[in-house]
Amino acid sequence: MLFSLTNVPTIFLMNDVFRPYLRIFVLVFFDDILAYSSSWKALETMLLVLQKKSLYVKYSKCLFVVHKIDYLGHTFFVGGVHTEKENPKRKS
Repeated sequence: MLFSLTNVPTIFLMNDVFRPYLRIFVLVFFDDILAYSSSWKALETMLLVLQKKSLYVKYSKCLFVVHKIDYLGHTFFVGGVHTEKENPKRKS
């Protein structure tokens, strides 16, 4: 597999499973799933999709009902999304 990514099938699987919901209320990066919505219906839909495909989440890695989360260089919060500010130690 390209770049020695051993979980590439997982990437394709998750993107295929969540295709109708990507960037509406779900983001997928490798095997990380971020569901964002002010509605419980979105979370229910995501969990039902996983159940239908016989896929499971690891509860110890789950966060529910958070108002702010940092994810892949972005901060998601109730008012929207912001990119992280540049780290002063990482100047180009």
